[in-house]
Amino acid sequence: MRIKFLMRLEQVKVSKAATKNQSIIWQVLAENNFEIEIIDFIDRFFEIETTKELDGILTIIDNETVYHSIFIKHNFNDPEFIDIVALGYINEKGGVLSTKPIYKCLEKLKEFSLIPSSKSGITFSKKTFSEFYK
Repeated sequence: MRIKFLMRLEQVKVSKAATKNQSIIWQVLAENNFEIEIIDFIDRFFEIETTKELDGILTIIDNETVYHSIFIKHNFNDPEFIDIVALGYINEKGGVLSTKPIYKCLEKLKEFSLIPSSKSGITFSKKTFSEFYK
């Protein structure tokens, strides 16, 4: 899994939140099929969560929801959050042989959430890292 600088946005406004000019968007990209599944799940998970808290959403680019990086950081800093997401993924799959790969991916996502500044955004991309270099 990798994180990629995507673009700069100018004056994006969503509900009550207004970001300053030149917000940076970071894109989390998968490097294998399992990471694609985890990124897809976490994106859907946040999509459901942000219906309650619209200020978590910065904007939408090419059908990908971009979340305020501070919103993602707060979620990943919650000690129970990774367990809740892992259990949701396991429940959706109907069980798994090992939880180790799930937690490994979620810990990597937690590390990525620490990189962007609080004035930037993060999107969980449906594209793989290799798609950008074809």
